[in-house]
Amino acid sequence: MKRILTVIMVIVLAYGLLMTGCGGSDESTNGDAEGLAPNFELQNLEGKTVSLQSFRGKPVMINFWATWCIPCAEEMPFLQEINDEWTSKGLVFLSIDTGEDVTKASGYMERGGYEFTVLVDPNNEVAIRYGIQYLPTTLIIDRDGKLLATKIGGFFNKAEIENDYLSLVFPELQQ
Repeated sequence: MKRILTVIMVIVLAYGLLMTGCGGSDESTNGDAEGLAPNFELQNLEGKTVSLQSFRGKPVMINFWATWCIPCAEEMPFLQEINDEWTSKGLVFLSIDTGEDVTKASGYMERGGYEFTVLVDPNNEVAIRYGIQYLPTTLIIDRDGKLLATKIGGFFNKAEIENDYLSLVFPELQQ
């Protein structure tokens, strides 16, 4: 009986760690002194340079992830749904693969059938600038470039993303 309880406790602990995300501590950035999200330039999977600042005037959702991260994989279908529905309504969705190269990221996207913008941060420069220590981590940035919210860990469904995060930048979602 004692052995069964030990096994159950280990499973519960492991599940709890997986659900909160992969890696580091719970510290993350709050933006600069004015609350603005730090600008960055990264390459997309096609080799084009993308700058955060170029999206000023639009709400931006940034998701930091990696191919080895289990909670990242679990939330990918929800992120695809958000991309499919909300980019036509003005949302800019940027997915940043951290610590990996273009080949690994593009293969993962192709295998999963995902079709949203992926930027590659092979040396973790942007992740470090933003204080990202857990994966996945998602940021919500308003039309003025202010960092409004940080979600550490994976999303459980599309409704969570809309109700808890997109509602901050799309008034029609506010209840």
